[in-house]
Order: sequence, then C-alpha cells, then structure tokens
Amino acid sequence: MNDYRKKTMRRILRGLAVLLISILAGTVLMIAAYCCPVSMIQKHTGESVDILNNEYEHYGFAPRISTSYPDHYTDALMLSMAAAPRTGSVVYDAMNCGPMFIPSFSYGETLMYVFGEGSIDEATVGSYPRYWHGYLIWLKPMLTVMTYSEIRILAMCFQLALLLWAVYELQKKDMRLVPGFFFAFLFLNPITTAMSIQYASVYCITLIMTAIMLRFDLFTDDRCPAVLFGGGIAVAFFDFFTYPVVALGIPLIISVALTSDRGIRHNIKKILAGSFAYFAGYAGMWAGKWITADLLIKSGTIRDAINEITIDATGAEDKAVYTIPYVYRQILMHITHKSIVIIAVLGILVLAFCLVRKKCTVRPDITTVLILVIALYPFVWYALVKQHSATMTRMEQRELAVTIMGIVTAILKNIHFLQNR
Repeated sequence: MNDYRKKTMRRILRGLAVLLISILAGTVLMIAAYCCPVSMIQKHTGESVDILNNEYEHYGFAPRISTSYPDHYTDALMLSMAAAPRTGSVVYDAMNCGPMFIPSFSYGETLMYVFGEGSIDEATVGSYPRYWHGYLIWLKPMLTVMTYSEIRILAMCFQLALLLWAVYELQKKDMRLVPGFFFAFLFLNPITTAMSIQYASVYCITLIMTAIMLRFDLFTDDRCPAVLFGGGIAVAFFDFFTYPVVALGIPLIISVALTSDRGIRHNIKKILAGSFAYFAGYAGMWAGKWITADLLIKSGTIRDAINEITIDATGAEDKAVYTIPYVYRQILMHITHKSIVIIAVLGILVLAFCLVRKKCTVRPDITTVLILVIALYPFVWYALVKQHSATMTRMEQRELAVTIMGIVTAILKNIHFLQNR
C-alpha cells in the first residue's frame, strides 16, 4: 500500500510539474505570437474579407444539415483578434487577447467595414482574457504570409493527412474499430473543419492523440492517462470551448476496445483514471490562464470565469432557465436528418448479410458495456454545461461523435469475421 501511495504521489507531482511548464510555455508562446508584424496580418486579413462577404452567417455547403455550416461568426472573431492593433505592451496584448470591433457591429461586419470603406482607426480593441486563444500561435504567423483562403487549403491537407495516419495505425491493431472511428469523423464533417478555424482544434488534437497512442502502444499501460492529461492541456490551450469531450471519448473507446482481454476491472480503472487525467489537464490549464492574466494584467479574469461557469452549470442566463430535457431535445433535433438514418440502415443491412451468409459470428464481449458507458459521455457533458449546450447546439452536437463511435464499436466488438478458406 505504501508503494502504491508513493507511486500515486509521484504521478501527481509529475502532473503538476507538466501543468506548470505548460502554463509557462503557453504564456511565452502567446507573447511570441503577438510579436508578429501586425501590418502584414492586417494586409492578408483585408484580402480575406471576400469570404465573409460571400459566406458570412448563413452559409452551409449542405443547407439545413447543421454540421455543414462553418462557424463564420467565431472565425471572424479569431481574425479580429489576429489583426487587432497593438496597444503598446506585448504582454498585455498576449494576455488580454482583445478583438477589434465597432459598437453595434458583429465581428464579421467590423472586418468587412474596416477593410472596406472604413479604416482600422475606427475600431475599438476589446478584451477576451478568459481563454488562452492558443490558435493565435499559428494563425498570426500564417496570416503574415497568406490569406484565410490559403489557410483553409493547408488545413484541409493537414487534417486529411492526420486522418489517414490515424486510420492506418488503427487498422493495424483491429480492423473492427475502423468503421466506428470513420463514421465518427464523418459526423464531425471534415469539410467543415477545414473551412472553419473554430472547429479544427479538437478535430486535429483528437487525431494526433489517437495516432500517437496507437503508434507507440500507449493504450496498453499506465501511460494512457498521461497522454489524455496532455490532451486535456492541449484542448484547453487551443480550443475555444467547442466539443472537448471528443478528444477524451474517442481515444478512450479505442483504448478500452484494444485491451478488452485485460478484463472489466482493469478497464474500469483505466476509464476512471483517463477521464480524471483529461479533465485535470483541461481544467488546470484553463485555470492557469485566469491566474496568469490576473497576475500579469490585473484583468479580473478569475471572477469573470467563475461567473460564466455558474451560468453554464445552472443553465440560468438572464430570465431563461435551460433544463436537461430541453437541452437534449435541442441537441438531438440537429441530427435527425435522412443521411444519418440511411448510413445506419445500410450498415445494419451489410452486417445482417454477413451473419446470414456466415461470413461472421457473434461472440459476446462484456467490456463492450464499458464502451457504451463512454458513449454516454456527451449526455453527461450536456447536463453539466446546460446553458452552453442549449445555446450553442451547432458545435455541441459534435460531441455525439463519441456516441456514434461507441455504438458502432460496441456492436462490431462482438462480431468476429471468419477467414475465407
């Protein structure tokens, strides 16, 4: 018991050390990003506003299918931050992360105006220190040499390469896990994630985590929680609070599925340890920004963040109160379209055909119960952040990629395909 306690204490201390180093590194990287020449960023941002003119607010490449809509509102906010004029202190700017805006204008309208008939001098630099805004460490340098359109093309190539890498590593371990993984990322919609900076962060982090865990067999031992801890830190740094449960749920499903032979008790411990590690990294890194911002620029970020957490958790905003059943209805309303039903029916028919023709056989695996438990993670998340889930359903619905992968994987985990003789 003493050895177990010592081992646990060493892990906790290592985790705290990694978290502190990550907070320090994040601060340094944000300051470095704000050293990029803002004149070049503004030049290329100005050349990008034609996208907002053509697509802003209501553009979707498949109208009425909500996952086909890029989040141009938030992308415009990100571009407004990247192109915002300097205030004189690089440390203040890096911690404040203020977007430029014109009162009564949206961020997209601000960009279209200041780079159109107006001027940047008419815009005000706001304040948004509650998030790290880590996407700026690559967005600002890229905007110094290219436009938003060119960034989209590179994003598409990069994300496709990551998806191919992850699928390649996964099929080497167990081909039965590929369909669930593939359908989950189809649901996340790789076209939209390439078109929208907002949706790209969790998508890429999830693929990188998955590929690394598979490549180096990190799902089979105690290093799995350590990887998930790092994933939580990365999501808190780069993401804007979109669909963070995906970066936990998908790697965790794969990890449990690949170690089902270790027994249900082993995998329960893995789920608990991995989930705790992920959210410890996520919450710790996010809190690190609040503390750092308050220390460096006296922004009052801790008070503001606690207020926002209270609103999300209680579901109360102004006079509106969002209940859990209401949140679930709002989320599920966005995925009741025919394409998902058709794909599901086709999958069932193919599986039924294989069973009838005796191409495969059913062998129950008790650990699939745990996979189905992980598949419920999005619904637990919706209950915890009711206000955000109810008002931001277009992004929060993407958490259901975990549910999709969990259901498909649980089914196929009990199916064993027979070799042709």
